[in-house]
Amino acid sequence: MGKNFRILMLLCTIAVVFYISFFLKGSGDNSINIEAVQVYLLDEDAEDDLPEGEEENLQFLVDLTPMLDKPVDFQQNYGEDVIFFTETSSTGRVHVRAVCTLEAASSLNPKTQIFLVFSQQVQVISLTRNPALAELLKRAQNVHMVTVNNHQVIKDTPLEGVFTTELAKSPTPNEHLSDFLRLGLLWKLGGTYMDLDLLTFKSLLPIVRLKNFLTADTEDKINTSMLGFQRNHPFLMFIMETSREQYNPFAYSIVPYSFNVATREYFNMSVGEVLTRGQISDVSFLNKSVISPVVYDESLDLYSGNRKVGLVDKLLENSFGVHMWGSKSSKLKMKLQSKAPYVVLAKKFCPHALKHTPRYF
Repeated sequence: MGKNFRILMLLCTIAVVFYISFFLKGSGDNSINIEAVQVYLLDEDAEDDLPEGEEENLQFLVDLTPMLDKPVDFQQNYGEDVIFFTETSSTGRVHVRAVCTLEAASSLNPKTQIFLVFSQQVQVISLTRNPALAELLKRAQNVHMVTVNNHQVIKDTPLEGVFTTELAKSPTPNEHLSDFLRLGLLWKLGGTYMDLDLLTFKSLLPIVRLKNFLTADTEDKINTSMLGFQRNHPFLMFIMETSREQYNPFAYSIVPYSFNVATREYFNMSVGEVLTRGQISDVSFLNKSVISPVVYDESLDLYSGNRKVGLVDKLLENSFGVHMWGSKSSKLKMKLQSKAPYVVLAKKFCPHALKHTPRYF
């Protein structure tokens, strides 16, 4: 990497720190010590360079598409307790933080089959360029790298029309594709879906075996970072129908919004009342303490070493995991010596992934 480029990156970093500091100060929130948060721009170009003299180790992905029409075969091969993650960036790169999520989930749930589902553009990945992932695959027999034909996942569902006509208009197509794929996979195969920025620290079997459930991130709002359904569940069909009706390619969180609309209309009560009841018919509703104990507006607490003493102990005692709000924090990196809750939790639940990020996480 050239000297001029490194200087440019340094100037950009300073600018980011100044901007965030100014923004937070201007917002009137004087409780946040931004100096405790290490801010760095991710240097993706540097990660593209292979070590000198090293040959690339490639792994072809298993195509999950044929199983979409054979759910009985899928269940016989992998069981009922399956967890899907999706990777729709089409870069073929799995960030260490995502590997951390996978490592925690696989080690805490050794009998649960875990699938990282790449969109169809990715048929092969480089293990050389994904060393943390490569080590995980050696250690974890229950983690599967698969690819899937996007259209086949959505085919014959209410979302097929907007998938083929509206998705391409979105400024955030990868995020919306992930929203669509999680619904299609659960509709056709059943199981549990989780976001790659959801770090867990307990066995998920009590949740997974609920079969049909949604999770919340506030007292009156459902999110989509973790959900589970048996295949062909009628409420899941209603969610897809509502998502089709509500879909706006320019609205980033339109599918989570649609989940809340669908819940209100299907059960004829407010989301807050649904969450208070906890279960209606065969669908469970998990409150925010289960996997979203830190709300969006307080997400910097997870990345700062000087915020809310005792937060880690509180999380470990009361929650199954914590949503890290990656859409807000993807450019924040912490020193490994930091006492930030995310680093403390990662050292405990994904120590092998952390070995591949020697300076910052």
